[in-house]
Amino acid sequence: MGFFQLLVSNCQKNYTKDEYVAIDKKLEPFCGLCQHMLKKPAKYSIKIFALVDAQIFYTSNLEVYVGCHPKGPYKVYAGNIVKTLTKPLYKSGRNLTPDNWEAPVMALRKIYIKKITIVGTMLKNIRDKYLLNLKCVKEGKHIHRYSARCHISFLCDKKR
Repeated sequence: MGFFQLLVSNCQKNYTKDEYVAIDKKLEPFCGLCQHMLKKPAKYSIKIFALVDAQIFYTSNLEVYVGCHPKGPYKVYAGNIVKTLTKPLYKSGRNLTPDNWEAPVMALRKIYIKKITIVGTMLKNIRDKYLLNLKCVKEGKHIHRYSARCHISFLCDKKR
């Protein structure tokens, strides 16, 4: 077991998470083979996703984004990162707040089945059959869509 896995397992064993948890990313500056981001202060960095307690910010699970996962059940995209981070929370009834990059609707619906409730924002360019028919008629207007397990509120920022 490597140092990183030992760190994550100790974080999970020695802390009981509160009712509210959040997922976000942190960019660690690094000059090796890593992601290049022009608009960030550190142009080269390693992206680390963290599952943290939303009230005291204690880290309970980490996932390093390296561009590709090793062979296995998960491919690299936001929904799978959310699945691997939240696996210790399944059937716990906790509330999850993901960042907008980690919030594809289909992935969140699968997590909801595991008894985790989700509140979050979504990127404008997310394509989902549930959202495709949203049309803005007036700037500043709210549109709401409901289903059995999902409520989506959409703010029209400009007329489309």
